[in-house]
Amino acid sequence: VGSAKFVHVKAKGLFLAGIQAKIVNENHSYSLINLGKAGKVKVNGEATTRCVLKNGDIISVGKSTFKFVEGRD
Repeated sequence: VGSAKFVHVKAKGLFLAGIQAKIVNENHSYSLINLGKAGKVKVNGEATTRCVLKNGDIISVGKSTFKFVEGRD
């Protein structure tokens, strides 16, 4: 997640890093990890550096907002 051309999820915002955050699969759950400046990534309105995501969580990166939806095969 970030402002770089090659990221999978594009976000907008002033002073946003090219790669601001990443979502990783860890132990059968997904975690969001902030790789940039503190306070630029929020989950459900709370600034975070790392958290386990739950289905329906609202992720804010810079001025962009996304809803986390866990897909099942």
